[in-house]
Amino acid sequence: GERYRSGVAAEFAISVDRVRALPNAIDNLIDATSPAGTADILLPSRLANDKVWLLDAAIDLATTSSRPLRVVGSGLHADDWRARLEQSCPQPWTLTEIADLGSHIAGADVVVAAGLVAMEAAAAARRVVVPDKAGGWLGAVTTSAMGQMRESNFAAWGSTPITDASSVW
Repeated sequence: GERYRSGVAAEFAISVDRVRALPNAIDNLIDATSPAGTADILLPSRLANDKVWLLDAAIDLATTSSRPLRVVGSGLHADDWRARLEQSCPQPWTLTEIADLGSHIAGADVVVAAGLVAMEAAAAARRVVVPDKAGGWLGAVTTSAMGQMRESNFAAWGSTPITDASSVW
């Protein structure tokens, strides 16, 4: 976003006025409301059937960790997601239809996310785990894993080194 323009300009040795910030998944950098714990799992996502692999991953992690799952987002397939949660999630869960993902991420403990949302959650000092679209996990965002996460743009597409949710928990 706008906050990073000067750093990008310096990195590429160009003037700041040549760097344009495009809208991100989340409008502003999120200021965390409290330290991240492990009480529950948050999935902030567009509620669309092409993103259901994220929901399946979040259900897997909630089930493995015996933690409640909170799903937040907006989209045309919210009813489909509710049905999937009712059928597949043995843990307590909520689904809140809301466009403001940032406020939920700010208070989250563990965030299941990929791509830009994973980067935003990590920047907000949340515990972030990145699933693979094909199943399994890229892993948890940690200092030691940051290089691998950056190389893959915080998304794994079939090259998953971790297959068991308990390994990322």
